[in-house]
Amino acid sequence: MHKRSNVCAIKLGPREVAGATQLSSRREQEYIPQLFRLYDWPAHKPDVTEIMKSFYEKTPFPNYDELDSSLSLREKATRGVFARLLDEQIPFGSRVLEVGCGTGQLSNLLGMTWGRTVFAADACLNSLKLAEGFRKANQIKSVAFLQMNLFRPVFRPDTFDFVICNGVLHHTSDPFLGFQTISRLVQNGGAIVIGLYNKYSRLTTDFARLVFRVSGDRFQFLDPRLRARTPTRSGRGPGSWTNTRTRMSLSTQ
Repeated sequence: MHKRSNVCAIKLGPREVAGATQLSSRREQEYIPQLFRLYDWPAHKPDVTEIMKSFYEKTPFPNYDELDSSLSLREKATRGVFARLLDEQIPFGSRVLEVGCGTGQLSNLLGMTWGRTVFAADACLNSLKLAEGFRKANQIKSVAFLQMNLFRPVFRPDTFDFVICNGVLHHTSDPFLGFQTISRLVQNGGAIVIGLYNKYSRLTTDFARLVFRVSGDRFQFLDPRLRARTPTRSGRGPGSWTNTRTRMSLSTQ
């Protein structure tokens, strides 16, 4: 017997969803439901959603430049802690939602384990295109990506065993309201995993940015992610490297 799903298979046009963005092609409509709806914020509280959305539409992060297969994605996860522990501890048969999935690397990883059902939502369509492209290329069948505003979720309450929202809420107009909204999506007995900045967590990143800004390329060996990469000559002069500043800016997010 199949479980009764609390999630509908939806293909809605812009007239059917208030505030939905225009679908740019039939292909995107087929694979990435665009269900983003604006939240009606009070006049005294500015909406930063469009600012963040615009930034990540131009610069989706992280990209898949170094990940050409599901195997390389899993290898990357084993080198870290957060994704590896989630993958190890979320049990078979779980229904998972990642809110603010970005380019979907975590959701694609979690969906590679048979028996899980993973939904991944983000406000930025270009990030979701990268996520969906990797999912399709590697035939990861247990993941579905959609465009959604976390303050106006399209899922019914009590739908998921696990809700994950890492590095997202502190970029919103009201982090606590965002937490209250997405926590309603977790079933009784389920779990919600939240990742936030705190007063001290960005000190090392801010220091690294300062060092890179002052020194240019000379201290990139201090960043383990930059050390792991093999730079290529840009041809613009002795000792210059291609995309060095891009790498540094990404590695210090």
